[in-house]
Amino acid sequence: MSFNGTQLTTLYAQQTMISAALGDGPRIEITHVALGDGLGAGYEPYENQTALRNELVRKAITRQHFVNENTLRVVVEFGLDIPAFWLREIGFFDATGNLIFVTAGADITPGYTSAFELIFDGYLNLSGVKDGLVVVTAPNDEVFDLALHTAHGMALLQLEQLRQGKAIRKAHGAY
Repeated sequence: MSFNGTQLTTLYAQQTMISAALGDGPRIEITHVALGDGLGAGYEPYENQTALRNELVRKAITRQHFVNENTLRVVVEFGLDIPAFWLREIGFFDATGNLIFVTAGADITPGYTSAFELIFDGYLNLSGVKDGLVVVTAPNDEVFDLALHTAHGMALLQLEQLRQGKAIRKAHGAY
């Protein structure tokens, strides 16, 4: 089972910690993602929520990649050892176990986590957070970076070939 490209648009933040970090507090380092079943029902999370309703599994973030200045892609690999449950809530935690962001309710389509390896591949929208205030402590996703770099290079090459083709057609009336 995979939650590829999950866009988490509504993240309820731990405002107390973020406000402290805006002042003289330390920056917030997200290191783990937890999944829960919301006690068997969807619910709307709220600001300053300190825990998931029913956390069932938590793992360290495996890889991360900044898609742009406001969007961070995080990947977490959950093995076959996780329990089977309907996923209804996702929490992002720092190394000391503080819940930083939570998403649940209408933002999640429940998915069953039965006997499959689960890969969470989601995007955190950090546009409302001051630059550098929240960081993810995980290795960079070098394969993803390489794929983006390669695709960008190929696009530039194709655009140049198109430009040259148009110039040849203009000069000679044909390719």
